[in-house]
Amino acid sequence: PAVIDAGSYGIRLELEAGAVPPPGSTLFVFLREESGGAPVAATRVASPTFPLQVSLSATDSMMGGGTLPAKGILVARLDADGSVTTTDP
Repeated sequence: PAVIDAGSYGIRLELEAGAVPPPGSTLFVFLREESGGAPVAATRVASPTFPLQVSLSATDSMMGGGTLPAKGILVARLDADGSVTTTDP
C-alpha cells in the first residue's frame, strides 16, 4: 500500500470483477471540504488501470499549492469521453 503524507488524501480504487474502463477514459478525483462546495484539489488520470492508488496533496490544490483542509470528501468519477465538464455515463 502507498504511504500518504500528513496533509494529503489517498484512495485505492478498484472496479467490479470483469469490469473494464472504456478505451480513452479518464479518471477524475476531486477533494471537497467536508461541508461541500467547489473542489479544493483535483487530479486526473488518463487511461487508468485498476486497481489504482490515487493521492492528492497541496500540489493538486485549486489555489496553487494551498494547504488542504483537515477533513474532506474524495469524489472519483470515471469519464468515458475524458471531459471534466460532461456528466454523461
